[in-house]
Amino acid sequence: MKPLLPTDLLERYNAGKASAEEIRRVEQWYESYEGDDSDLDQLSSEEKEQLGRRLYQALPVPPTESVRAPVLNWRRALSIASGIAAVVFISFLFWTYKGHPSRPLTYGNTLKELKRVDLPDGSQIWLYPQATLDLDEDFGEQTRSLRLKGTAFFQIKRDENRPFKIYSKGLITQVLGTSFLIDASPAKSKVEVSVLTGKVRLQEDQSKTYLVVRPQQKVYYQKGKEPKVYKTPEKDVSSVWKKEDFDFNNTPLVEVIQALAQRYGVVFQTENDRMDQCRLTAHFSQQNLPDMLEMISKSLTITYELEGSHVFFKGQGCSSY
Repeated sequence: MKPLLPTDLLERYNAGKASAEEIRRVEQWYESYEGDDSDLDQLSSEEKEQLGRRLYQALPVPPTESVRAPVLNWRRALSIASGIAAVVFISFLFWTYKGHPSRPLTYGNTLKELKRVDLPDGSQIWLYPQATLDLDEDFGEQTRSLRLKGTAFFQIKRDENRPFKIYSKGLITQVLGTSFLIDASPAKSKVEVSVLTGKVRLQEDQSKTYLVVRPQQKVYYQKGKEPKVYKTPEKDVSSVWKKEDFDFNNTPLVEVIQALAQRYGVVFQTENDRMDQCRLTAHFSQQNLPDMLEMISKSLTITYELEGSHVFFKGQGCSSY
């Protein structure tokens, strides 16, 4: 590990009172971290920025308008905070940030394709376009609770000591470990819950009664009305999450689309005729449609948009063979 700079030097730098030589010394020390590999490098750009801000907020002498304002980034924050609070403080704060966030976390999907979210407890969630998740402040510690707005598919890691709870428009969905789809779109008056594997418990907020939903069952819930359990329709929107096997060998995209549409009941559209000339070679073993769409888009250098049960492929297409 690199030697730490004197605390009083870093405090003068942070307060804007350092000399030109001291500023140069701190800047060079900060820049020496640029090539380092560490656990922090595993964070995304957004996570590094958030960590940097939290480190700056933890400094004993926060920057003010009169302070020489260095560019805010996570490495500079790490450098300054390291000198003031030493390695123990950084390790503790990084551990808190990664596994024990001190404030609610929000995930949103502003794209027109699905967005995968990996939660700290090992669970995975796929957000549909315009969906958002708000995690409770103590998520991953004593509880696993969050709030959903929009539509999302959940694949929950089993934890018998900490049931997973989703709050959506007055409905509480509680699970131990299973996979299911919740449609809590603002435009709809009802919440739809479709279970693929395992089972979930549904309970209206402030109510002591609940019902259990099992695989291939679906519930329509509207606040103030008693929810009822139905058999999941064959062409339900949740069917895209069923895992299937497909083999394509230099297969035209138009034939790939026909096979997927027949199996999943989804309507496909392509942006132009040149896309029909694209060919796909791929083996899909026990994979759901969203995963296949992601792989197809990467293999053929195209993009896809998902809206309900409609999939729209976009791109320049392919040259004729």
